[in-house]
Amino acid sequence: MADQLEENPELTGMRVLPTLTKRQTEVLVYLGRYFQSNRDYPTQREIADHFGISQNAAALHLVALGKKNYVVRLPGERRNIRLTALALEKLRLVGKEVGAQMAFEF
Repeated sequence: MADQLEENPELTGMRVLPTLTKRQTEVLVYLGRYFQSNRDYPTQREIADHFGISQNAAALHLVALGKKNYVVRLPGERRNIRLTALALEKLRLVGKEVGAQMAFEF
């Protein structure tokens, strides 16, 4: 990879983003779209209801996204899920891969 960076100046400054499972990507996209629509983040219960999963399963997805630095949780706050700058970068890439119908503007 270092050789590629030296040979191709367009790749300079690019970083490798942690990979996500299909479901983690779906949860991340849901968080982004929910925020765009509501200017607030969903609760863990709303995530669970949206995907038809248990709240525990939703929590596990959020933990996984947190370990990959895509979300942070603010202790003691209601609606405490926040997307990180890394998540916004990932959402922009996912939007480009899927097409214009999924443009994220933050």
